[in-house]
Amino acid sequence: MGEVARFVSSPVKIVDAIPAGWSLFREKEDTTAAHRFAIALDGETMEGHFRAYELHFAKKERRGDLDALMECLSDINSLRRFPEESLGAHYARYMDKNELNFDAFVEECVRMHEGYYSSSPTSEAQKSWFMMNNICHDFFHVLGGYDIDAMGELCVQAFFSAQSGSRAAGLLARIGSFAAMVAAPDISAQKMVRRAYGQGREARNFSLVDWVAIVGAPIDHVRQNLNVTPNEFYEQVPKDRLERILVGTGGGN
Repeated sequence: MGEVARFVSSPVKIVDAIPAGWSLFREKEDTTAAHRFAIALDGETMEGHFRAYELHFAKKERRGDLDALMECLSDINSLRRFPEESLGAHYARYMDKNELNFDAFVEECVRMHEGYYSSSPTSEAQKSWFMMNNICHDFFHVLGGYDIDAMGELCVQAFFSAQSGSRAAGLLARIGSFAAMVAAPDISAQKMVRRAYGQGREARNFSLVDWVAIVGAPIDHVRQNLNVTPNEFYEQVPKDRLERILVGTGGGN
């Protein structure tokens, strides 16, 4: 396989995590706060996930696979032309509905990478792994059936934690589910998050999937092949109810 790349991580800094976590729960879309929280808490928890990716990177030139995926997802017009029930079309509708721009997202990921590893250089494999993890965030949403409401985001964090070992993602999901339980005691917030974690454990490792090869396939077939099962606790809550649950603010009415 050649020389094994050194895994670069940041030291755990609980003192930094507290204000970042508070900022995030005041504003759930504060990606900068989420980034700071992850830097403060993840440490080496994701090294095993990186090693699995590194093996594929060495064997299959994963850098090229990632470039092909980024080119595919940046062409939103082509994705819109895929069959209605395909993964590509579902992804395009998700991006359109939430007014998301893939190229702007990539630029943000590059800035995040530079901030996360500002003190030490990373290998090409780790740069690719970092980018793939971030790109997979939206596949968690699309395939897991999660909108970008507060509970959907918490479930995606739980899904990712199960797949990657990320301490920060797991803690965000657990704390957030407790806050949601307080804000909206009539919903099964903790059951939702636990089920999302189970989804992540059951599913194939998203960072190792050849997404370009399956982007035109029916989404139900993709879910079956990747073993992504439904989260019945999330699905049974009406969408308008989910959108009114503002985790950490008490806005659960």
